[in-house]
Amino acid sequence: MGACGSKGSTSDKGLASDKDGKNAKDRKEAWERIRQAIPREKTAEAKQRRIELFKKFDKNETGKLCYDEVYSGCLEVLKLDEFTSRVRDITKRAFDKARALGSKLENKGSEDFV
Repeated sequence: MGACGSKGSTSDKGLASDKDGKNAKDRKEAWERIRQAIPREKTAEAKQRRIELFKKFDKNETGKLCYDEVYSGCLEVLKLDEFTSRVRDITKRAFDKARALGSKLENKGSEDFV
């Protein structure tokens, strides 16, 4: 997933960039913004933030996410495209794995995974 600076071009700032024109500094800043947007703590406040994040992804308000909602949310809400150009591949793999896991766990609602 990472890019080797020697394979990319050099921007006018002197930083090596990959084929997408992103350099290591840009990617690091984007990753920190993404990390801040995803609440990972096991607190009531973080849980509420996860619920709000889910609602931003759930455009049709069904309480479940289809792949298009996940992909759109990753672009529009999390802005993953600032980190990588492979958002579609990454989100598709993650969505398929989550769907497979969800089908193994019967009678579990979204509250269990928020």
